[in-house]
Amino acid sequence: MHEREEELDTIITLLAAYVLNASKGNEELIRSTGFEVRAAPSPVGELGRPLNLRATTGAISGEIQLDSKSVRGAQSYVWEHSTDGSTGWQYHSTTTSARTTIKELPPVSSHWFRVAGVGASGQGPFSDPVKGIAG
Repeated sequence: MHEREEELDTIITLLAAYVLNASKGNEELIRSTGFEVRAAPSPVGELGRPLNLRATTGAISGEIQLDSKSVRGAQSYVWEHSTDGSTGWQYHSTTTSARTTIKELPPVSSHWFRVAGVGASGQGPFSDPVKGIAG
């Protein structure tokens, strides 16, 4: 049953590609075949600032877990840290997720972090800094 479903999905996908190609994008012709017309994607443009950055003490000594709300259009995230939260920001890592775990920090030490999304238009603004305490 699952094999037949996969075959049907493949056939429908190929048929949709044929209809799109044969119609040269003409929405009226596409609709006349019974297929729906999807909206053209809109460019994201400049990325927004990551919101709700949180730092929680990790499960293992010397860890801090960081997570933020995802930024629309971001393909990766740049993480920075600072000792005072206002100056001396240094690159820490780049991830594909709006969350990361910082490891091997001195136990019971405090650190400041911020994150920025990176997309097709480049790097967006950094989040507000947040203070975390390593476990």
